[in-house]
Amino acid sequence: MNRENIQKVLDYFKSGAMDDHFNMSRWKCGTYMCIGGLGEHLMRVEGSTKYLSNNGVGNDCAVGKWLGLHTDLVAEEHEPWFQLFYPYTYIYSKDPNHAIRVLEHLLETGEVDWSIIPEEEANSENRVADRS
Repeated sequence: MNRENIQKVLDYFKSGAMDDHFNMSRWKCGTYMCIGGLGEHLMRVEGSTKYLSNNGVGNDCAVGKWLGLHTDLVAEEHEPWFQLFYPYTYIYSKDPNHAIRVLEHLLETGEVDWSIIPEEEANSENRVADRS
């Protein structure tokens, strides 16, 4: 885990710069609407573009590596970076405070866990429809 880069993402969220356009319901390549997209943006700002493509393909893996969350040891959907960037099994969040709490939890425990967001906060607007 690259604590320094995770902290950079967390600090950006805490600055309030994401308040008006945060949306974890999709990764729109080339934007910084979500955690992964913000990580990509910060990588480009600091010149860490070695593994980034211009068309966005595979950039989620590159950002996962930048954050120190990509292991290549398990199937993609079980990688920590995948769980951080694609929390769709639990929540489609549009609240940047959710990202702050998940990133703080990651720094404290080393685990990505969107379920720390209480059920009442994962309201019908943000909650994934029950598929059972």
